[in-house]
Amino acid sequence: MRRFLDFLRSVLPADLTQLIFLCGIVCLIVGAHQSWWSFENVPNLPDQLTEQSRWDLHLFITLGIYPILFAVAAGYFFCFWPVRRTVLRIGLCVGLPVLLSVGLICGRYLYFQQSRRASVLDQNLRLPQNFHVVFAALRGLGPGLHFTFIGLLLIAIYVSRLAFGLSLLPLTLPATTFSSSHDDDSWRSARRLTWFLVAWFYTVIGFTYGIVLDGLDAIAIRLTHHAPGPWVYYFAESVATLALVLVAILLIGTSGSQEVQRAVSWCRPLYLVLGALFALGVSASISVGQYVFDRVDWAAHSFGMTDPPQFWDYFHVPRVILLWLFFAALAEEIIFRGLLQSRFVGRYGLDRGLFLVGIVWAAFHFFSDFTQVLGVQQIVLRMGFRIADCVALTYVLGWLTLRSRSVLPAAIAHTVSNIFAYSPLGPPFPWKYLVTMALWAVLAYVLFRYSPVQTNDPAEPDADVPFLNHARLEPE
Repeated sequence: MRRFLDFLRSVLPADLTQLIFLCGIVCLIVGAHQSWWSFENVPNLPDQLTEQSRWDLHLFITLGIYPILFAVAAGYFFCFWPVRRTVLRIGLCVGLPVLLSVGLICGRYLYFQQSRRASVLDQNLRLPQNFHVVFAALRGLGPGLHFTFIGLLLIAIYVSRLAFGLSLLPLTLPATTFSSSHDDDSWRSARRLTWFLVAWFYTVIGFTYGIVLDGLDAIAIRLTHHAPGPWVYYFAESVATLALVLVAILLIGTSGSQEVQRAVSWCRPLYLVLGALFALGVSASISVGQYVFDRVDWAAHSFGMTDPPQFWDYFHVPRVILLWLFFAALAEEIIFRGLLQSRFVGRYGLDRGLFLVGIVWAAFHFFSDFTQVLGVQQIVLRMGFRIADCVALTYVLGWLTLRSRSVLPAAIAHTVSNIFAYSPLGPPFPWKYLVTMALWAVLAYVLFRYSPVQTNDPAEPDADVPFLNHARLEPE
């Protein structure tokens, strides 16, 4: 337990109050992707609204949250790089854009309510006299506003500490015994790439995906006069995935293309098989466990009255089309295991380096995790599960990468895991996601306990080789 607590302290910021700032940024991410308001929030509406009105509302809100996304990117920037006049810059680059989004969306909401219900804001009365009416109307807005307000409040609290000199930015971790020789171009490129992944990825790549998809739709309709098939979605996703890798190479610098080539180099087939077996074994273990549990329950309560559970009913063949997920998985593995892992491990050591890569990987998914309208408890649980799942998977995928010196085994394990997430091997049951995450964590412990990987001191002469040269394997 003491060792675990020491490790936990080593991966938390040296100034724990910096977590307030980070939580505020994450709340802004959640707020930007939750529902703000819809026509259902407005009383006394006609039974039917034009499709154009609904589209105008959707477009307005979509454009209205872009200042919040800019604020998120600026907030992450202050976490990675020191700047002068930090308080003023946070106010201008974070606080002001958020207030602009809130003002635009809330103003549109009140204007729409006024046009439908004149008693909400009587033009003959001054706003201060109707403040309680306006406040009551704004309470009808969705969770997007609530989380945005919480995020802005947390950031304001931390900025007040900055103003009085009680806290500092950027984020810093406790001192490490590893060399600081990685404070060079290699580490700066890692920070640039990390910032892009957690701040700009879904905005830039999502925009690329939308343009390609709309273009393919228009071309297919013009040539065939029919709506295109599902192939356009796969093609657009492939283009977006390729764009992600190209941006990562540009952010890494001159060595980026060489590192990617090393990352996708061929490896021993044993590790490719292990990658598939790890993911298949986790899903198969859950199905076998379900069968054993149901069989025991049947023997205890329904023996002789109903037919026993059949073993093969707990195994289903996934859809073949899901093999397309390999390209997205490979792109992520190239970036996180091929480009970032060696840099984080070289700077912070094996345990801390892999853990921090897992945290970055989890933050990379935050933009897509909260697109549905969720309650506070659901959001907290989803965020916790995402972090724990990414960290557990990072240790397994990191072990495969360090052992094979290639990201291909990790990409295969990642692909099979995603396939079973979209098309489960067995029937669903409550807390299945938690069980899956626990099995990955157990597998990671077994791998590092019985087949450990050690790291070289970054100060050694060969430590500046970019890809995976910070790892030394124990004799097999």
